[in-house]
Amino acid sequence: MLATLVLALTSSATGDAFLEWGWRVPFLLSAVVVAVGLYLRTRVSEARSSRPLASAARCTPVCPSRSS
Repeated sequence: MLATLVLALTSSATGDAFLEWGWRVPFLLSAVVVAVGLYLRTRVSEARSSRPLASAARCTPVCPSRSS
């Protein structure tokens, strides 16, 4: 839905208007998307079912030693 709005705004701009401000619209909106993503990443806790998986992944060695 947001992409449709951006497309409508940028396609309705004439050549000069697009060169002045139209190209900035997607970049400004991407800043909003990044801000929302950072908020969600820092404020929302993980689900209870994924917590044991995350702790097990931290304890498992990346390269298990070979037994000779």
